[in-house]
Amino acid sequence: MARNFVFIGHSHINALILAARNHHEFSERMHFFHLKRDIGDEPLLFDSGKEKKTLNSKIKNALVSLSALDRTVIISLIGGNAHNVLGMLKHPIPFDFLNDESDEIIQDDGTVFISYAQMHDVMLHRVKYRFEILDIIKSCVSLPMFHLESPPPVGNCDYILKHLGPHFNQIPGDKEVAPRSLRKKLWQLHSRVFEDHCNATDVGFIPVPPGTLDEEGFLKIEGYSSSATHGNVWYGEQVLNDVVQRFAACE
Repeated sequence: MARNFVFIGHSHINALILAARNHHEFSERMHFFHLKRDIGDEPLLFDSGKEKKTLNSKIKNALVSLSALDRTVIISLIGGNAHNVLGMLKHPIPFDFLNDESDEIIQDDGTVFISYAQMHDVMLHRVKYRFEILDIIKSCVSLPMFHLESPPPVGNCDYILKHLGPHFNQIPGDKEVAPRSLRKKLWQLHSRVFEDHCNATDVGFIPVPPGTLDEEGFLKIEGYSSSATHGNVWYGEQVLNDVVQRFAACE
């Protein structure tokens, strides 16, 4: 018997929704909750007394209902753009950091280098609220839960400038894309922070399909979207195929 998949998350989920519409064999057993569109009038999380928070009742009731389906898993796309907000555009004070795969400093242009530990703390602070959502969803239903890694960064700087999206377009002044190496390291750090939390809370972490990466570890041009921070329908299809194959291999 085929598995049922419940995808829940923020804007990265759009690529998967569009891909599923193009494939009847996907859409029949896949359910999607976009946490910006599908929560109704209630906030996503709200206080329930004694310093505890609970999940939006519409989402919670839907998840409980879907949990009755046989062989169901929940797959999160919660958050996923903190690395882009931090460093897709060049900061007024250029910065970089050393990751645990390199100890070489080659810039001599006034770039401020931040330690890995400091950069890790900054990233963790920016995604903690997303972890809170993840944990509360997991506590609502007794289902296996997984989290999908965010789409890899776009390597083409010219393409990024032409497809920044509303958040970045509203930033005043001239814009310059941050160095490719920094953007890739921030994405990798974002993934590590999420994976560490998943490992600590019994949530599986699903990396991006290798076939979506070019030879330098950036998003393949086939996956470029109208927004430089997201993947397109092609990318969504690669992710859905990868998810289905992963769970089929576990049967």
